[in-house]
Amino acid sequence: MKTAIGARRLLLGLVAAALAHEPAVYPPLDAAPANVSCPAAGCSYAAGSLAGLRDRAVKSVAVAFHGQFLMGRAPTKRADAILPATWLDASASRTFDVAYDAFITTSTQQREQTPCSLTDGVKLCDALHATGGFRYAACETRPYNGSSYIYWAHAMGLPWRDSARWSLYPHRVLSDFSTIERALQLVKAHEERSGCTYDLIAVTRIDVFFYFLATIPPKGQPLGAWFENVRKARVVGRRSAHKPMWEDRFIIGESAAMMSMRTICINFLKNFVRLGNLSYPEAQVYLHFADVLSLKHGRRGKDNRPPFESYATISGFRQNKNKFKRWFIEPPLDIGVGAKWRREPAAIAAPVPQPTS
Repeated sequence: MKTAIGARRLLLGLVAAALAHEPAVYPPLDAAPANVSCPAAGCSYAAGSLAGLRDRAVKSVAVAFHGQFLMGRAPTKRADAILPATWLDASASRTFDVAYDAFITTSTQQREQTPCSLTDGVKLCDALHATGGFRYAACETRPYNGSSYIYWAHAMGLPWRDSARWSLYPHRVLSDFSTIERALQLVKAHEERSGCTYDLIAVTRIDVFFYFLATIPPKGQPLGAWFENVRKARVVGRRSAHKPMWEDRFIIGESAAMMSMRTICINFLKNFVRLGNLSYPEAQVYLHFADVLSLKHGRRGKDNRPPFESYATISGFRQNKNKFKRWFIEPPLDIGVGAKWRREPAAIAAPVPQPTS
């Protein structure tokens, strides 16, 4: 038993030492791959009212959209037709209208395997403002380079695939988490410009929010009480009282706790080890909020707050099975990956390209 504890402490010490050095990332994360014939330049664009957050006559909710690939999804309805349009504030003994602002960071390509299927960031931002009914929308697109995230994960000491039965590529989870961090940075920048903070912040995906998400009215309460219940919970997303899983497709909570997700990539390796070499987003996010909210977790711990299913439902969503495929992504030749993960094992003996400075 003492040996196991000592080994765990040693492993965590190595993780802490690795995290003390910023991982080398090459090529830059916003650089387009050299072999792409139609790279698109990224852009930053905004639509709507910049001053709306200062309006204290309404409650303000930020929706931070993440994900590298939109897969053709776009706003289909108003945000206040998905989440409640009013907020019954018990402390103020009045009902407020709710105004929504949108923030999104995504890549310049719609699909991972087709870099020439481009995302129009200006059109996307206008659609969020007009069709989505967001008071303000800020959009950022960047070129996607999968190798950047592979090198990043490799520099952190992460394996090519994790230890799950249906194993994931850790660099893909890091890639998605990086868009969460950047979207929340857009939220933070807008708060600093306005000198005000959002009452609540949600983190979700375009497809989940507009196509699959529905809120559940509070039992025995008016729909306007939904936000007040979310505020009391601090962050909504825990799936089960017994399993360490957090609903990663839609998370909503108080501003300070949600802003803590700007460190989710920094803590990725530490939580990867704590989970037994797992990179599942649901488990990673669970550990993040267990630490931030000081939740009890583990076999003896139990969080007695209502689970995600008491607040919202995600129905009809189909998981992308490609992320489990063995040869879905080809590792660069200078990454030490076993032949079983390569389409062309003989390529291992080929000359190794040097990373660009």
